[in-house]
Parts: sequence; structure tokens; C-alpha cells
Amino acid sequence: MRKVSGVSPSTSRSSPHEAVTVNSSTRRATPVGFVDSSLCSTALWNGSVSVELLFPYLERMDDGGFGAIDLMSPELASCIVRRQENPLHVLRLGCARLQKTPANVWISSRCLLGSVPSTQDLLELGIETLATCGVRRITCLDALNDVAAIERIAVICRAAGMEVSAALIYLRSPFHDVRYYAQRNEFRACIFRMSTVFARPSEGNDFGFVTHYVESIKNRQPIRLPAGVDPVRDILYVDDFSRACRTFMNRSVQFGLYNLGGGRLNAVSLRGIIGKVSKMIEIEPVIEEDPRIPAPALPGD
Repeated sequence: MRKVSGVSPSTSRSSPHEAVTVNSSTRRATPVGFVDSSLCSTALWNGSVSVELLFPYLERMDDGGFGAIDLMSPELASCIVRRQENPLHVLRLGCARLQKTPANVWISSRCLLGSVPSTQDLLELGIETLATCGVRRITCLDALNDVAAIERIAVICRAAGMEVSAALIYLRSPFHDVRYYAQRNEFRACIFRMSTVFARPSEGNDFGFVTHYVESIKNRQPIRLPAGVDPVRDILYVDDFSRACRTFMNRSVQFGLYNLGGGRLNAVSLRGIIGKVSKMIEIEPVIEEDPRIPAPALPGD
């Protein structure tokens, strides 16, 4: 990645593949590198495209200013094997054409380029083999986001003199939820689906809408409300929330999912809150109704 310094936003002449971000307070330019992944697409290799056809482009891409160029991944290695070719041979040919840009390989923290988990010594041998092929950069992923497994790969890569980066994967799955990861890593977990929590103002804590109304009335500041509606909310005092957390911690339950709130007895409308606070501190509130303000959405909307 090329270093960029002393460049103002209006006069920046960065590479087409290099963005420059500027800190507004210091006006200091910071380079942002890009990694090309076009040749790592299995869609290319599933057809009749060959190494001889694709790899000549690497010499031109080498002058593009990329931070790295992806040459291999577990999916692509499997695709190349199905073509009855050797992925390591393909890597050697590709790396030989990159003189300026690091060749990057995506690997699994447990299986490298394969689909079968490997022992520590095989992982070390595999990464050393990638290095001898000319690979200068490794991007490691773990399907379970096991950071410890990724860290082990990072140690091996650094020992081999290679750059290393990690990829943490976010997914939405009915199986890989909080309960799954809690059980897998042997820790207790709890999810609270909470209503609005309120408390007295304290340093470092932003106001919730209840405290906002109290402070606005005390300081005689206008309170803007949606016109023609009076939404009702189920509010929860912070001490009650604290007791719920303590109750779960003191139990032996491994996993819990709870709807946590004050209940119907503590439900109150926005104007009801303002009216009660106003009566308690004997200050008339200043209310401004604004039809442009939408009514607050209910939980789950």
C-alpha cells in the first residue's frame, strides 16, 4: 500500500484503487488500501477459463496500486481440484507474476484450503508451503468465529514472515444463535427484551426520554410531542433491571430469554409522565405539539 501524506481533499490525486480519508480536525490524509478479488471467483474457474488466459492480466494488475490481490480460497482450491489441476501449481504461476503486490490467500483456521480439520503440525507445514509458493499475505477465517483458532494461524504466519489479516463473519441463522455460541464456549448467557429503562441522571449516561422530560420541565424547556396522539409506554426503573440481572446471575440456568418490563401497572402515556412530573415539582410544562413528529413506534413494530 502506498503511503499518502500531506494531501488536501481538493488536490488529492490518488490511484484509482486507493482512497484517501481526511481527519477534519487535523487535515491529515490517511491511505485506505483495496484488495482485488476478481480472479478468486469460482464463477471464472467453473467455465473454460484457463490459467494461461487469466494470469497474464496479473502483470497489469500488479501496477494498479492494490494492497493485495486474492489468488486462492478454499472454494477456489476445490474448484481447481475438480478441474484435475493442482492448486499449489496455480498459486506458483500466479505469484510469479506479482512483483509489487502481495498475493493473498484465504484459508480456514482449521482446514487451510481443504475441508478436513488439520493438526497443528500440518497447519504449520501448509502455511510454510504457501510461503514457498510466493504467497505473502494470508486472510484467515473461522466458520464459528473462533478467535483463538484465528490467533493460532496468525502466530504461524508471522513466524513464516507473512502478512496476516482476520475475517470475522456475521450471519443470520436459526441454528447459530446466542444459545449455540454460549453452549459451544461453555458460558451462561441471557437475553433481556427490555422496555424503556429510566433512572436519575448520572455522569456518563445519556438521557432516556423519561429523564429528558423531567429535566426539560425542571429547566422550563419546551417539550415537542407528536400532535393528536398520546403513546403509552411500559417503563422499567433501573433498580428493577439491576435486580433482574442479579437474579439470573444467582441461578443455575444456562440460558434465558426474557421479556423484561414494568408491566401494565407501570404503563403510562407520554403526556401522563409529563403531567405527573409537573405536579410533583410544581412547574408547568411547556409543550409544543408538532404534526411533523411521527408517533414513536411500539416495540416490535
